[in-house]
Amino acid sequence: TAPSLVQCTSITASDGAYAVLLADGQVVTWGDPRFGSDSSAVQHQLQNVRRLCATRNAFAAIRADGSVVVWGDANDGGDCRKVNDQLHDVQLIAGS
Repeated sequence: TAPSLVQCTSITASDGAYAVLLADGQVVTWGDPRFGSDSSAVQHQLQNVRRLCATRNAFAAIRADGSVVVWGDANDGGDCRKVNDQLHDVQLIAGS
């Protein structure tokens, strides 16, 4: 069953998709996949999330341990493999 959005603590939008942070640290996404709504490849990592942000076509989530999970268009922030080793103890993130 789908999680209830009643426990929503924040909502973030790209140009055509939404990501909701639930009180238990899970993330729910929907909208147009071209704008980052498809989080299925990283859904198993979207646990204990504390913050969300978005760009035009991608999303980023900061987990409680300070790690960052990204998804969406690789050209718009949805791929952090080149800097992933530097993304630890992250407290704040912003999209542009």
